[in-house]
Amino acid sequence: MSVTEKLNGYGPLNGVKVVELCEWVAAPATVRVLSEMGAEIIKVEPLHGDAQRTQGPGFGCEQTEREDPTIDLNNTNKNWLSLNLKTEKGSKVMHQLLATADVFVNNLRDKALVKLGLVPFGDIRPMDETCPTLTFNNIGRHQSRLVRTRVASSLSPWLSRCEVGDVHTVPVSHGEGRFVASDELLAQLRDAGQIATQYVGADGQPSMDLGVNPNGSAWAVEGITSPDGRVLGKMGHSERRGAGLYQNVPGDLFQPLFEGGVGYFTD
Repeated sequence: MSVTEKLNGYGPLNGVKVVELCEWVAAPATVRVLSEMGAEIIKVEPLHGDAQRTQGPGFGCEQTEREDPTIDLNNTNKNWLSLNLKTEKGSKVMHQLLATADVFVNNLRDKALVKLGLVPFGDIRPMDETCPTLTFNNIGRHQSRLVRTRVASSLSPWLSRCEVGDVHTVPVSHGEGRFVASDELLAQLRDAGQIATQYVGADGQPSMDLGVNPNGSAWAVEGITSPDGRVLGKMGHSERRGAGLYQNVPGDLFQPLFEGGVGYFTD
């Protein structure tokens, strides 16, 4: 009997199935904790493997021809699967996994979420000329600053602790954050409540002005969701806050994004 078979079925997360699409250290280690609480984990890697596999030993561990302790440390008690999500066959298998999953965890960058189709379609699908994308900022360089964002929809569980109209001051740091989509698709997203957040000025109104909208996103879009709201992609870094930071900055610096995510399971 494998370690996975021994641990699954025990703990508070017994019966919970988690599909993981994560790389490197922090996110895989987080999912490992779920496995230690009894959840069944299916980790999906690209064919070339988790990017951490290329980094060699870490944390003082010695890598051998048969073992990579860094990978093992962050991925204990998981079931592994390699898929090429850009192919029809790989996409089909991923659909089947997600259809039976209770939780989907990923640490994909926003651009990958869009290009895979997870936002705004909630599905992994090939891209065509009608699909939205993220591309280079209008200014042609990286932007690292604080911006104001307004909650435009509370469809997403991540924003369940917020009210429509709430304005938060959040940091951004990106060179390819401009959301581009046709007016027709943008209208569909708006009507479905999938435009989660927008860049706004001091008056609380969306704007295309560079001083407000740092990348030139269409309709000042900062965050969008899947149709059911469970997958959220946004450019602002709500996690980059803490005691002693931004002492001379006005506005609401606390966006209860993660509290909303936890509340989805606990409320």
